[in-house]
Parts: sequence; C-alpha cells; structure tokens
Amino acid sequence: MNVEKVTWRVKRIQEADYGCEERPEGEKTRVIVTLTDGKSGIRQLLVEDDWLYEQGIDEGSEWPEGNGRM
Repeated sequence: MNVEKVTWRVKRIQEADYGCEERPEGEKTRVIVTLTDGKSGIRQLLVEDDWLYEQGIDEGSEWPEGNGRM
C-alpha cells in the first residue's frame, strides 16, 4: 500500500488574539500558524513564537514532520 507523504507549508503566521484580556503574566507569546498542503488541506496551530524562531520557521517554510505539534 502506497501512502503519499503530505508536505505542509506555513502559509501565514499571526499573533494570537487574547480578546479583551492581555496575555497572562509569565505566559510565553503564542502565534497562530496556518498550514497548507498545497491542495485543499488547511490546518491552524497555536504555537509558542519562541519555538518557531528556534526552529527557523517562517512563512513559506516547510513544517517539520514528527515534531509532536500537529
């Protein structure tokens, strides 16, 4: 059985909305990452901004497979 590997790419990174509340003290900044598989698949993830920076992930980057964040 052949299973096609899906490659997800970062389409957009935007600041998370905390509503009328501010980010709780001590909580790390989180962003909403929109991923696309280049076909019809779209996913949104809430991740720490620092983690994206550490991984070198930006808009247009391939999403790292097997990182436990999907």
